[in-house]
Amino acid sequence: MDMNPTTGSATNSGGGEPAKQHGAKTMFWYLGLFLTLSITAFATGAMWFQFINKFFPTVVTDYGVQLRSLSQDMVKNSIAAMIVGTPVFFLFSWLIRRGVKQSTVNTQKGVRLWISYLILFIVVAVALGDLIASIFTFLNGDFTTRFLLKSLAILVIAGWIFTYFWLELRSNDALAHSPFPRLTAIITAVVVIASIAGGFFLIDSPQVARAKSFDQRRVNDLYNIRWQIDDFYRQNKKMPSDLNELNPYQVAADPKTNEPYQYEPTGEQAYQLCANFETSNRQETKENRDLYPTTDSFIHDSGQTCFDFQITENDPDTSSKPIIPNRPID
Repeated sequence: MDMNPTTGSATNSGGGEPAKQHGAKTMFWYLGLFLTLSITAFATGAMWFQFINKFFPTVVTDYGVQLRSLSQDMVKNSIAAMIVGTPVFFLFSWLIRRGVKQSTVNTQKGVRLWISYLILFIVVAVALGDLIASIFTFLNGDFTTRFLLKSLAILVIAGWIFTYFWLELRSNDALAHSPFPRLTAIITAVVVIASIAGGFFLIDSPQVARAKSFDQRRVNDLYNIRWQIDDFYRQNKKMPSDLNELNPYQVAADPKTNEPYQYEPTGEQAYQLCANFETSNRQETKENRDLYPTTDSFIHDSGQTCFDFQITENDPDTSSKPIIPNRPID
């Protein structure tokens, strides 16, 4: 395509007809690019954060030095976001590059400039926020390797995005004939693929995750049964002889086998609850201290595990309830 010197519009080399510039389509491409770029960048940063959490779990807070390890759910969300968002990001990038070369995308005005400057603005805002947080945290006494690496990760991702779009805006042809976009695409793809591959080493397999979901439901059920037994005692001043006496409560059963949980009174105000678990939550409990308070003993190994409890005659403080997330089971 060539430029018509009279009208200033793009023309096809062969037929001399002006090339149509589709404003609505261009806006869709750039908005899609902006969305998928955001998804890919944030997912990559979140993944890097989890790598840092895994190997540098110590963090300094207002409550002292704490251990906060990685979150498998965050890793899984990041993997899913990169698997979906990154290919679509490259697709929109390719469509825009092709449109620039064919002169169907105006590189000097319109949607491209607005979206590009919006991206630069957000990148600068994130970088400034990161620097402010770095200085504040340093003054607060947290200058650990963990924090410094996270700040560096944000600056690397923000700097990479800023460099590309700044150079593209300064180029008269939006780098249409430059090898730089191809080089950045290759490097970005390698980094994303490496991040995804590394993420799979941090998470459980789908089979193990499903087994843990069943075990988490069993823990929740045992906690609810414990609550019901305590409430039964407060109302009747005696222990239930079996779990069927807890009616009209809905007494839960094993979510996989539908077998009732084992209950056995061991004293006037003591009893035992048992369940058959598929996995051990000892390591998970250690890595998620905030989710598993030490006041409640639901730490278990795989296989049959029993828990000994004492009746709580007064209404328990609801703040002492264990906060145990439910994982959906298909």
